[in-house]
Amino acid sequence: MADNDPMTLDEAANRFGLKVATLRSEAKKGRLTIYRIGRKYYTSPNDIRRMVRACRVDPKAHASLVPDSLAKNASEAFSAIAAAVDRRVNGRILEPICPACNSQLKLASSASHPDFGSNYELRSFVCASCTHEEVITFDKAGQPYA
Repeated sequence: MADNDPMTLDEAANRFGLKVATLRSEAKKGRLTIYRIGRKYYTSPNDIRRMVRACRVDPKAHASLVPDSLAKNASEAFSAIAAAVDRRVNGRILEPICPACNSQLKLASSASHPDFGSNYELRSFVCASCTHEEVITFDKAGQPYA
């Protein structure tokens, strides 16, 4: 079967591990092209692949552990987090270090995380030297959540 050959919605659902109702729903949303020939509805493998691309959900960005300007790649992001959580006593952070000028950041505010509730908190730190702001998510144990 070629990628443009028509197949019934039932065949497409079986081939791609979906339900016919899902295919109909996606067609109503405009993400899947279907064809009515006689009393049956058809689509093609290419149409299913286009639908899957249209349904892609980009991963949600994590609550700003690292400013976008620093997070050019995963390695840079990890280095920036490591620098921000540099000062520890018994594994607990005293005050993070500013990634811009290496000065100590001072705690400006603390609040429950809006997405995770009371299990996590957002702590906002400000650098007195360069006015850089850093927001870090912490768990109940006081550890940074990465």
